Amino acid sequence: MPQDTPELRHDETVSLDRETVLLSAPGGAEAPTEVTSDPWGQPAAVPFVLADPSAVPSFDAGGAPPEAPASTRRVGVLVAVAAVLAVAIVAGVVLVSGVFGGDEPTASREQPSPAVPSAEPPAASPTASPAVSSAAPSAAAPAPAGPRPVAAWGVDGGSGTADVGGRNLTAANVTAAGGAGGFNGRNSQMTTPGAVLDTAATSSFTVAASVFLVNGEGYQTAVSQDGAVNSAFYLQYSVAEKKWAFSRVAGDTQNAAGTRALSTAPAKTMTWVRLVGVFDARAGQLRLYVDGVPQGTAAYRAGFASTGKFAVGRAKFNGRDADWFRGTIDDVRVYDSALTAAEVATL
Repeated sequence: MPQDTPELRHDETVSLDRETVLLSAPGGAEAPTEVTSDPWGQPAAVPFVLADPSAVPSFDAGGAPPEAPASTRRVGVLVAVAAVLAVAIVAGVVLVSGVFGGDEPTASREQPSPAVPSAEPPAASPTASPAVSSAAPSAAAPAPAGPRPVAAWGVDGGSGTADVGGRNLTAANVTAAGGAGGFNGRNSQMTTPGAVLDTAATSSFTVAASVFLVNGEGYQTAVSQDGAVNSAFYLQYSVAEKKWAFSRVAGDTQNAAGTRALSTAPAKTMTWVRLVGVFDARAGQLRLYVDGVPQGTAAYRAGFASTGKFAVGRAKFNGRDADWFRGTIDDVRVYDSALTAAEVATL
């Protein structure tokens, strides 16, 4: 039979911030059903009973729990700070990973290939910018350079300054007629000191000038080159036929017979025309062009080498200056070859 054990009762009160808890041993009186209220007068809803009185910490007589040692508090603070830092580091890693991206599956990181422009233009939509018209003119092709003259003069306002060749013309009694030179039909002329073209029978050449004829009275020569007695060639108006002509004489002698390549239609006065005369030594032929259009031809193989002045506004025949031009002359050019019809068309 077991020995009676004296009744043990252990009642103590613990004060915890906002409530008072009654501690009762299991062998004593019945535990109270209510715990004292908190400072705001609210009763605790459930009694707190410790099954093991030895688990209750010891308190001093005043009822306040003893403070933890300073070292313990520092450790707690350090632990709390470490925890906060750990949380901050983890949050930072997550944030950086979200901004810069981490390793992702290859399929999710592949970028779409750039679209290859279609050969067909995209269909127009209401919001699309207007398409550039394919009918816009392209840059014009440069004009062909054309044959190079050995000498050229613009005769601008009666000036004899050479544009090509460096052989200036000396003007006498020539007036400014707009952008050209005006010739009075009596004594107006422009000449070089010596010959410009080789006019021998074996040498081809071409001469060109723009002319404005005032009247059809007498022979009138726009361009020539002096021999001792006669001019070696005459780019002129022929009164005998009342046509434009490119003429040469049989020789540099008195009363030499002449040969002419004539225009197909009578010469018109008071209008600008472009005259071009060609001597083709190989073909033995004179050719005339008016405004780039082929006119008449004439067989010719005589020729002679003239060494006198290149003249604008007159010619020479039987040892005298003759065939004075009455009107306006502009854009004189000479070439040391027989230009083709295609080349003449570019002049």
